[in-house]
Amino acid sequence: MKTTLNSLQELVLVQQNRPLSDQEGRVREEWQDIGRLWVKREILPPIRRHMGHATRGYRLGAKYLENPIYIFSARRHILIKAGMRLKGARTSYTIFADGEDDLHGGWQQFCGMALKDHEEEKK
Repeated sequence: MKTTLNSLQELVLVQQNRPLSDQEGRVREEWQDIGRLWVKREILPPIRRHMGHATRGYRLGAKYLENPIYIFSARRHILIKAGMRLKGARTSYTIFADGEDDLHGGWQQFCGMALKDHEEEKK
């Protein structure tokens, strides 16, 4: 993993989904703020999105092939898991793979894609 502190270009808010019961048998989602991280974001070139192709350790399924996919790098201050959300200044991202650790360097790398406008409005 070739990432340096000065290559981290975007400050994002990390959120985790927390299902809440409304005492009537229904469950609603609530996003809980976990903390903030500086991340490096790179777009994954379309040629590397083919189904079954291993991309930096991630296997991408067919449902992700049509969307721009990003590779994020960040320090390990907050461990990133699939299903978390990153909220940036202009765009929010959903994470679909747990962060891969570089234990000796203190870094993690994970994949995600931008949320669509209607998905951002859900809370």
